[in-house]
Amino acid sequence: MSLPGAYVNWIEGRYTKVTSEGFLPNSDGTIEFLVTGTSTPAVTYANAQLTTPSTTNSDGYVTLDSEGFPSDGSICLAPGGYDAVVRDSDGATLYTREYFIDSAGTFFSSLGTISTEGARDVTDGYTVLASDNLITVNDSGTVVINLPAATARVAGTTTSGLPITIKNVGSGTLEITPNGSDTIEDVSTSGSPYTMAAAASPSFPTITLASDGVSNYWIVSSHGL
Repeated sequence: MSLPGAYVNWIEGRYTKVTSEGFLPNSDGTIEFLVTGTSTPAVTYANAQLTTPSTTNSDGYVTLDSEGFPSDGSICLAPGGYDAVVRDSDGATLYTREYFIDSAGTFFSSLGTISTEGARDVTDGYTVLASDNLITVNDSGTVVINLPAATARVAGTTTSGLPITIKNVGSGTLEITPNGSDTIEDVSTSGSPYTMAAAASPSFPTITLASDGVSNYWIVSSHGL
C-alpha cells in the first residue's frame, strides 16, 4: 500500500551546531534515519509522493548542504516511526531525536484502510501474520487461532503495531491461543484457550486485542461474545 508522505517542519529547517562562535550552520553534516527503537536504516524521500529517495552519502545518510539545509530542500517521511541521528561533517554525533512520526493527518486519513487489512475466512490452525489487522473466521468446527508473540506485535518494519481484530462469521466456536507463556487480560490461557462463540446472523462475535509489547494482550473492545 502506498501512502502520501508527510513534511515535518524541523526537517525542513536549517540544522545548526554549537561552536566557540555560537550557533553556526551544520555545513555538510548528515542525518541518519532509523526505524524507531532499532538500528535498521529507514528510507526517507525528497518528495511527498514517496517516489524519489533522499540524496544520501556512501553510508546511506541524508546529506546537508553548506548552509545546513537538507540538500533536497526538505525530507519526507513514510508512515511509521523514526529515530534520527544528526552528525557534523566530521561524523561526530551532535544529537539524537527518538521516535517521531509522519503527520497525524497522513496517518489518520489512512487508518480506516490499514485497520481492515488482513486474512479473510481463515480456518482451523491459522496463525496471525504480522500484516493481519482484521481477520475473519469461517468454519463449522472448532477453530484454533494462534496469536503472534506479544513482543512481535509492535510498530516496525514488519507490522503496523495496530490492534488485532478477529471476527467469527462461521458456525463453529473459536479458541484464541496466545504464543508461549503470553496471556490475555493478564490471565494465562494455558490448557484453556480464550473462547469465542459461534456466529448467529446478524450477530457476528468480534474481539479486538492490543499487545502490550511484552507478554500480554488486552481486550480493547468486543461484540457478541
